[in-house]
Amino acid sequence: MTEPRLVATDLDGTLLNAEGVISELNQRALREAADRGIEVVVATGRPWRWLQVLEPLHDLDLHVLTSNGAVRYDLHGGVVTSHDSLDVDVVAEVIDDLRGADSRLGFALEHVDGWSCDEVYLAHSTVAVPGATVRPIDEALNVSPAVKLLVRSADLPSDRLAELLAPLIGDRLTPTWSFVVSPGLLEISSPGVTKASGLQRVLDDLDIAAAEAVAFGDMPNDIAMLQLVGRGFVMSNAHPSLHELGLPVAGDHDDSGVGRTLLGLLGHDY
Repeated sequence: MTEPRLVATDLDGTLLNAEGVISELNQRALREAADRGIEVVVATGRPWRWLQVLEPLHDLDLHVLTSNGAVRYDLHGGVVTSHDSLDVDVVAEVIDDLRGADSRLGFALEHVDGWSCDEVYLAHSTVAVPGATVRPIDEALNVSPAVKLLVRSADLPSDRLAELLAPLIGDRLTPTWSFVVSPGLLEISSPGVTKASGLQRVLDDLDIAAAEAVAFGDMPNDIAMLQLVGRGFVMSNAHPSLHELGLPVAGDHDDSGVGRTLLGLLGHDY
């Protein structure tokens, strides 16, 4: 089997184990790939401010995509190199439509430099939102550029929330979700902005064909990326919707599934 020229991996539920740590085996596999000249891409739904988990790989020349592909981040320089901002008028229009469908929805904005959320979002949140400024979301739209709109349900899980709201959003923005939680959370980017669009930029910059790349993921926000590359691998712990894609299974994130599969692609017996 031909050795890949690029490997892309999601973080939570994929490269990270249940404790939020990159296992030694996963580190070993990515280091060997890098030593062989294979480009390594991390593509996560997290904002760039939540990348402390990458410290064990800080010496590698990683390509980092955050906010579901909306932000390109220089890990060594600690700076955002480019981003895809949401259109304020479009977002305001979508928010009005979503409120019309369910007045109990809470809203948040991930800015390039921080977070804003309204009181309803904060009340529905199951975990703290570090560094969030609580303000009306209509006001937050005009504070600073935003790369992601987040919508929190009062009672629906993430998959049901997506089913309800995606038709209302249409092609004006791109909705997805990245973890199973109730109350549910929907993540919304600019039109066409996904991990796949971010990865395609990296591939173009490096003059690497998508067919020469492999990728690993576990949730719906990974699907476009897994379908873009030549070989997409689904974690065994992935959401059922990914297993329906018919892609090969990499193993469990708690058993270094990424590392074992990658080392196998590099010729080791795993």
